[in-house]
Amino acid sequence: MRDAVRLHDAELVIFDNPLSPSQERNLEKLFECRVLDRTGLILDIFAQRARSHEGKLQVELAQLRHLSTRLVRGWTHLERQKGGIGLRGPGETQLETDRRLLGQRITLLKKRLQRVGMHRAQGRRAHDPPQHERAAASWSTSAAPKDSVDIMLRQPRGRRPGRASRTPSRSRSR
Repeated sequence: MRDAVRLHDAELVIFDNPLSPSQERNLEKLFECRVLDRTGLILDIFAQRARSHEGKLQVELAQLRHLSTRLVRGWTHLERQKGGIGLRGPGETQLETDRRLLGQRITLLKKRLQRVGMHRAQGRRAHDPPQHERAAASWSTSAAPKDSVDIMLRQPRGRRPGRASRTPSRSRSR
């Protein structure tokens, strides 16, 4: 396979099976080019196609979560502090720094996505039809307000919901 990659001057090798971070690193060393598994390919496609602000944030968050499992100790020569007399070793390594910064970025993206979701829900509430009927009533002094409400509800006066009938029901048998 390495010979085929070199023969075709491939810059990218894609595997249909999921690869562990160590497998991905070892294959990249072997092929001397970028190696992706199905998840990495899907994330790359989504990153290229994302149009909305929320979509871009979601893709970036997914990519960072995927990347966080693939961080390795490749930066030990770039330690932040060197151990001195009486100290127990080096300070924060580059790997620790990368993990910390990655965690901060993931937290920031989650907060932004939450805000975008709240704005979207607020806009949806403003555009959705109301869940209950709205009515306005106006009457003159010659009409009783109760009669106006009865007319609006299309109920006979004694048959309003939640009230007992004022007139006893009689059957007409003439």
